[in-house]
Amino acid sequence: MNKSEIISICKKSDTLTKNQYLALYQIILQGDSLEKSDIADLLINHVNKKSIYLLSILGNDDDPLVRMCTYDTLAVYPAKFTYNYLISRISKENDELARSYIITSLTDISLREKVQGTIRIFKKLYIKEKSAYCILAYLRAFYLLGNNQIISKTRKYLTHSDYHIRCTASMVLDDLLDNTQNIDETLSFIKERIKKEKSVAVESKLRALIKKYGK
Repeated sequence: MNKSEIISICKKSDTLTKNQYLALYQIILQGDSLEKSDIADLLINHVNKKSIYLLSILGNDDDPLVRMCTYDTLAVYPAKFTYNYLISRISKENDELARSYIITSLTDISLREKVQGTIRIFKKLYIKEKSAYCILAYLRAFYLLGNNQIISKTRKYLTHSDYHIRCTASMVLDDLLDNTQNIDETLSFIKERIKKEKSVAVESKLRALIKKYGK
């Protein structure tokens, strides 16, 4: 049985056996980035200590894609197993997009389990952060964890020169608008922005926001 077949079977399994975990471990040691990313993704449905061990290895992979998938999966794991690990990874992660995934996962864990102290830690890191991806992730965190004055700062990134950042900003705004009642000003801003937007991908996301939240 080749590596792809093993991963495919594991994806369909309700519970992973000891032998399947051993097989996944061997693939992590010898597989390519896509295979390792697939393993990180499938472990989202198998929350246990064996999975955490595999994810701890994947979190140190050389490929940022593998690390992103790992951080994303860890968002569904209990804080007692993941919170301190993810906090420690923020300062060590040199890929800005992967680092933004850590921030997002920590935010989701903190919301779900009402973890105290996350905002205090994030505020210290936010001051030093230069990456637009990470700043947007922090703004999302601040809003969802209690600061309702963040939307205006977030929507400014809809005018960023990089359309990837504008796409990210529109996705973050979707989270924020879903958790607020005062959205008229932001929707007006989005409508004006659509008139100037040159990226089809960004325009599509902005129009989806108008359709979802507009009256």
